[in-house]
Amino acid sequence: MNHIDQFSFGLAGFNRAIDITHNFKAKNTTHYVYMFSTTFGETIKYGISSDREWRYGTFGNRIYKQALGAPGWPNRNCNGDSSAKEFANLLEIHFPNITKNDIIVSIFDVATPQFLKNDATTRKLILESEELDLLQKYEKKYKSLPPGNIQSLRNRGHMKSYSSLFEVDDT
Repeated sequence: MNHIDQFSFGLAGFNRAIDITHNFKAKNTTHYVYMFSTTFGETIKYGISSDREWRYGTFGNRIYKQALGAPGWPNRNCNGDSSAKEFANLLEIHFPNITKNDIIVSIFDVATPQFLKNDATTRKLILESEELDLLQKYEKKYKSLPPGNIQSLRNRGHMKSYSSLFEVDDT
């Protein structure tokens, strides 16, 4: 699959978590596969965008909500959001000494004109397939899933196979 943009950013570059959404809006990034990783090269999790969030003016909302769970934000409050709480718990268990300043987000924007011609269901299946491909490559290399992707790959077998966006070095 083709992607129109690929970029990464460190959470250290943001003073407020909400500024993540402004970054997505400025780039008009609507459909993407993402990866949270640490600055020391460990994958935290893979995920996909929500097809509806940008339609309501909130670009990158899924990433913003999860990133809010990382320690180190001024006036951090995860109490109102389950995504932030889950990410905070994930970091506490698997990466107890990191803060937002140790986290990188990698984005592969797939909103090509060809991709956008698909209906919402097909777009979601394509994104899920790309995420599944990443997870399978990761599992092949490391013999486990990233800590933030706890769902068994067997539960994702309904997804169609599409060409890969990411390359994971198998060496």
